[in-house]
Amino acid sequence: MGTTNTNTSDDTRQPEPDPARIESEPQLSHRISESDIDLSGTSTSTVRAPEDIISLEHHMATWREVVELSGADQAILFDDVINAVDEAQHAVFSGLPGYMRCCLPAAQMAVFVPTHIVTLTPPLPYEIQHSLESLERMGGDASNFHVWYNNPQTGERIDLVDLVIREDWDTYHTLVAYTCENPPEFNHEDYPQQVREIFEETREGYPTTLLLPFQIRELHRVDFAKEISSGEIVTLSPSDLFMSKGKTVHSLIQASPGVAQYFTSPRPVTLRRTAFDPELLNLLTERATNNIEGDSNLSLPLRFEDQQVSLPLSTFVSDDFQPSWNKELRAGITQSIAFLPSAIQYIDACESVERDGLKTYVKLNTSGVSGLDNLSPNTHPEIYNGTRAERIGAMAALLAKRFGEHDDIHLPTGSVEIRVSPGYDHLGKREFSIAGMNLSGRYAPLFFGRSVTSEGDIHEGMLACSDGAKIGMSVDEISRLVRMQQALAEAERLAGYETGELQNDSMIDEDSNRLFTYDFNNRRGGRSYIERVITLHPGTVFFDQDFSFTVPEDTTVHDFAIDLTRKAEANGLHSYGTPIIYYPETDEQGRKHVKLKLVSPVPDELLELCQSEGHTLPELMDNRVRRLLGQEKNLH
Repeated sequence: MGTTNTNTSDDTRQPEPDPARIESEPQLSHRISESDIDLSGTSTSTVRAPEDIISLEHHMATWREVVELSGADQAILFDDVINAVDEAQHAVFSGLPGYMRCCLPAAQMAVFVPTHIVTLTPPLPYEIQHSLESLERMGGDASNFHVWYNNPQTGERIDLVDLVIREDWDTYHTLVAYTCENPPEFNHEDYPQQVREIFEETREGYPTTLLLPFQIRELHRVDFAKEISSGEIVTLSPSDLFMSKGKTVHSLIQASPGVAQYFTSPRPVTLRRTAFDPELLNLLTERATNNIEGDSNLSLPLRFEDQQVSLPLSTFVSDDFQPSWNKELRAGITQSIAFLPSAIQYIDACESVERDGLKTYVKLNTSGVSGLDNLSPNTHPEIYNGTRAERIGAMAALLAKRFGEHDDIHLPTGSVEIRVSPGYDHLGKREFSIAGMNLSGRYAPLFFGRSVTSEGDIHEGMLACSDGAKIGMSVDEISRLVRMQQALAEAERLAGYETGELQNDSMIDEDSNRLFTYDFNNRRGGRSYIERVITLHPGTVFFDQDFSFTVPEDTTVHDFAIDLTRKAEANGLHSYGTPIIYYPETDEQGRKHVKLKLVSPVPDELLELCQSEGHTLPELMDNRVRRLLGQEKNLH
């Protein structure tokens, strides 16, 4: 059960944790009765027994405190998701104007203060219905909750919550239909302009407005510098510090050296291209063409800046290569040679780690969504094995394939890290997530999760629950994770990040029994959708999963989307991130495919089935959800 210490004296802060002792401290066992929970937000420390289920009361007390720490009288949320990643990744996101993930977080905020959402695309109506029902369950009032959308056809600003309350489905469906046919083009000025308009129109009687974008960055503080300077607008701590893992780790260790024990010591690698002699390219292309003779499993030996390199041709030519395909071969060699300096940096960093008898793990991207470019040894053994020349060549070819079409400004920063070898159980690799809030150096845990990944380190979904034991975590593991987060919260405070989300993905190495945090997710401006779902269902296990469906030929995208989400909500499945469903992909046959993000409760029998018969949870949940939605055969 979540609890809050109600001592409000300025001199009663908990002592700062000693990270050097943190692993050996005794397990927390303090329990406080329901009547001792303080929802006033005046607490100075949050005490929670690791073996307890995190309660709704604990969530509400935490968010009351966030509101009071900020001094907010009202809140404005918006999902400019493209600014939630480093500028180097903007091209990858294709200008998507924003995911609607803030309805449920805004509903919880609306329990305490009037809360407004500014959106460029309308969430589907069932998202708002679910948020209103949740707001009522949390003790809030619908009059505090607003979702503002500018109708692109009329220029009129509409409160979508009002449409749902009045059940004006014709107007709502018209808005969704128009959005499906006319997706907005992203413009960085769209959100600041509309947020400022809402701020000006709603500020009377509310001296201080809390801004919560998807991720709070310095650019938001620049956009609203005047209002922030005057105190009319406040934000939580900006998270630019956490855009790069290497920079994050360096900053936290500088602030609190003892937290170094939790990191896999990333060695940053800055990608760059290099120019090369066209005559050399002609020579290499000719030599490769003459020698390949229908066998693409060959390598091209060359010397680059006194480095011996063996460039694998199989990466960019097919098995049935013909000499007439000279253009394809030339393009592959060109891109690979350009990335040789970066490949050498990666292999140098790998060998530096390996000289200490440790295994390495390569990430091509450590800014924002690094999981998209993790290089698992299972799927890319060529960069971990072989001679130095072979590893450099394989790395250069891989970089060319991943980033060859990007211009230099969109090349991300990568890293080489110590590889952690976690244990496995019936749910797969034991990768843990722990999420919560940093409240001026104190940590308030809000949920536990497990990343479900394939053998190739492909993310397949996330298990989450307020009770870590339900997803295979021991009391000792939960205790260690909570203590680590407390140490990191204090390190963040010392580094300048005082109030905001603190979520890490972690593993315990089987060989050393050390707890490592390997990914930072402090990118959500102090809010997460799945956290709020768990708030309302303590002890229930949920699975966060992406689905893809083919739109039937006899229906429109918006009708299909509305029908899917209606069925989802009717079956206890919660959809979010709905604007991605408005922008279908079209295949070569002209069929349209839409994506849907769902958070679904996991029946106990499926968890037991994984344990007793070795079934994988993503497959079981995929089958179950498609059956509930009536989409069993829609398996795109």
